[in-house]
Amino acid sequence: MADGTSTTANAGQKLPERAVRRPGRLDRPHYVFRPLSLLRSRVRPRAGRTKLPWGLELRYGTTGPMGSSLERTGVYDLAMTETIFRLVRDGDTALDGGANVGYVTSLMACRAAPSGTVIAFEPQPEVFARLRDNVHDWEASGTPLARIELRQVALSSSAGERVLNVPGDRDANHERASLREFKAAPADRIPVQAVRLDDVERPAGPVRVLKLDTERHEHEVLLGAERLLGEVLHVILEHHEVPPSPVSELLVEQGFELYTVHEGFAGPKLAELDANAPHVGWGPPNMIGTRDAGGLRSAFAAHGWQSLSPRLLGRRHPAG
Repeated sequence: MADGTSTTANAGQKLPERAVRRPGRLDRPHYVFRPLSLLRSRVRPRAGRTKLPWGLELRYGTTGPMGSSLERTGVYDLAMTETIFRLVRDGDTALDGGANVGYVTSLMACRAAPSGTVIAFEPQPEVFARLRDNVHDWEASGTPLARIELRQVALSSSAGERVLNVPGDRDANHERASLREFKAAPADRIPVQAVRLDDVERPAGPVRVLKLDTERHEHEVLLGAERLLGEVLHVILEHHEVPPSPVSELLVEQGFELYTVHEGFAGPKLAELDANAPHVGWGPPNMIGTRDAGGLRSAFAAHGWQSLSPRLLGRRHPAG
């Protein structure tokens, strides 16, 4: 989803990218754990619509990394998906920064049901409209869901009008749209409102999970969340930079321990974040900042890809 350009918060200094080691394509668990769903999608294809493993239908654009993955497998970024599945539970508050069309929002809403709250942030107008339509469909489906609040805003270190840069590629979901500047001129520059996470109204109490995918703008988002981070148990984000990076250093300063999730055929593998160890998996490299390392390890004690098994949807995990 990112374009390979990374910068520090203060200047245009290029940071090294994390190495990624990808297993073979045909041994992906996507194809083994969901064979009937994948067969139905091939026999009765509906371009741009898929039924997710947790039961909700998602509309999306068919091009770009997420769109092509959903078309092929019915899921996207399996490590991040599995992490959220194992950590979020009934009654939790979860925040989805960079919600796009709502893939993660849908999973959070199912896992935090029925008494939790999910707040989803998406600034791009066209994508937000699809997110809103998806949420409307989910709420009309009768599926038990947490309360979903949608905010058509960007997240950053300061509030006010900003410019969202949208690359001129064929990604129908505009996954790489960002507040940061690109080397190449963007196809569109869209004025959007930005807010600080510290200024967002939310239910009282801790936030179980904060997921961020803001296209290399995560450091600025976290700078605008200094108070909120004191009440967040787990931060999950896509992170291509080799640590230490501005993001990893900020999280450590805030008291988080850093982990990553590797992908294998038999299931996820939780590991401490190591600058010398390549990310193993089909999806992008990820970083988990946690205030509850014991609870995180406990959540990953069970084997297998639970997020691909609908029968496990109602199972609650012992994450603290």
